[in-house]
Amino acid sequence: MSASQQSNQLGRVTVVLAPPSSSNAYYASSRNVIIDFMVVYAKKIIEAGRDNVIVLVDKETKKTIGERLPRDVLLEAHVEDIWMRDFSPAGLNSQALFTYRPNYLSANDARLIQRSLTDTVAACGDTNFRGSNLILDGGNVVDNFIDSAIVTDRVLKDNPTMSRASIEQELRLKLNYSRIAIIPSEPDDRTGHSDGMVAFLDKKILAVSPPTTAVEAKLWDSLRQSFGNDTTFISLNSEYKDEVWRGYGSACGLHVNMLATDSALYVPTFGADAENQQRGQSAAKDAEVLGQIRAAIGGGINAKKVVEVPVPFAVCRMGGSVRCLSWAAKGPVADRLVESAQTGRC
Repeated sequence: MSASQQSNQLGRVTVVLAPPSSSNAYYASSRNVIIDFMVVYAKKIIEAGRDNVIVLVDKETKKTIGERLPRDVLLEAHVEDIWMRDFSPAGLNSQALFTYRPNYLSANDARLIQRSLTDTVAACGDTNFRGSNLILDGGNVVDNFIDSAIVTDRVLKDNPTMSRASIEQELRLKLNYSRIAIIPSEPDDRTGHSDGMVAFLDKKILAVSPPTTAVEAKLWDSLRQSFGNDTTFISLNSEYKDEVWRGYGSACGLHVNMLATDSALYVPTFGADAENQQRGQSAAKDAEVLGQIRAAIGGGINAKKVVEVPVPFAVCRMGGSVRCLSWAAKGPVADRLVESAQTGRC
């Protein structure tokens, strides 16, 4: 598809990405590889044909990738960080904007980052989501879009003045879900996110990444207590070796950090990258895990499409990959972003 062709359609889920701006010093050394990855990611979404994709770019970055992606995919905006999942609305059919204030950022920086996205959305004409004072990263909300969401106990620590019951009630109310599961976070995970631990493949199928022994028993107890026999659990055969980048644990090998929409699963793979191979990742392991996922969801006419997204070590070592770097929007807010990209302005 050439840069002049259109790829997006109204009424579909829209995946939103935000590569680092040209003025962002924090990601300067990795900027080019992040941009290259996001171009690949966007093309995978386009080729799959199930969802839209919008890439929010500043003016300089737009010049850099303007000929590599269709024009209606690019929307000029300045977003302060690349980890879209964390400061964007959670949920899909019913979106809720929780307060982004992680303990690894200053309150001012977190507010600036989240405001840079909400200002962009507001400028394009729609903010159709519920607000909440609950402190919660979007990466700590894994949901099936129907009735269930999973968060880790980090939400309890981040909201010490609220009881567990009141936190669960706030999540039910704002996400419009009847079932909220609170699972133990990995002790060495600085972010405490659930999307490095579990992923809904479908409304009643939950993929679980190999947990550490520190939380394994409590994790499975929490999941079984919350879901019982109502949900099928798939233990992914991923192999994860932790490395630390600027205080954040690697996401290399975490296939569970996939982006689920209502028609597709965008699954990170690692074996094609030489640096990942040096650390034990392989195409064979990717194929094994992808096989598990495809077998779990089946091959019926309504089955989700499984889309492989190759992630280089230079990206996943920073602590996230496919899901962490994207926001999935649906409904009026998604359509306004698509229309704005098509016309070239909000």
